[in-house]
Amino acid sequence: MPGAAMLKSRDLFGYAKSVKIEHDGKIYELRLTRLNKLILTA
Repeated sequence: MPGAAMLKSRDLFGYAKSVKIEHDGKIYELRLTRLNKLILTA
C-alpha cells in the first residue's frame, strides 16, 4: 500500500502484550493473543 507506514510488531510491543493507541480522542488497545494474533479493541 503506497504511503502506508510499516512497523515491526516487536518494535511496537517490545516485551509487552498490549499497547494503548490514542486516536481522535479515544483510547484503543492493541493486544497479542496466545496464538500470536492481533486484536484491536476500543
